[in-house]
Amino acid sequence: MRGKSETTAPHGAAVKMGFVAAVGLALAAVGLALTKVTGSSVWDGVSSVLIGVLLVFVAASLVRSNTSLLVGRSAPLGLDQRLREELESLPGVRSVPVFVTTVTGPRRLLVAAKVEFSDDFTTDDLERVADEAERRMVAVFPGIDYVFLDPTAAR
Repeated sequence: MRGKSETTAPHGAAVKMGFVAAVGLALAAVGLALTKVTGSSVWDGVSSVLIGVLLVFVAASLVRSNTSLLVGRSAPLGLDQRLREELESLPGVRSVPVFVTTVTGPRRLLVAAKVEFSDDFTTDDLERVADEAERRMVAVFPGIDYVFLDPTAAR
């Protein structure tokens, strides 16, 4: 989840949009001026088409930069892998047959897993390991809001 969406400040997007608006205004002004000077309305149409093309590029740029903010997506594979490894490395954890991460907001994450523990684990052991799992995962990625672990039997 580390990337452009985390490091780009909101004012950066506003500056870009302001620049695009200025370019659009300049294109419109040039189109109107050329129409008035030449008497041909073709220039007004050309400037309108250029503004439309500019808006398509802006829309594509916004889609690309904001897809990482979609709620419900999984964490990036590298982060997902690191969090799973932290869980699997805990004492008493035999296996993690199911591991799921879900984006809950900008730089926010939920982790859920089915975990097979050693047969001799008590409920106190499970509680201790669950707390340690959450502590380790938050150390890897501080944006984790929830860690849900489901003790499960081997299949």
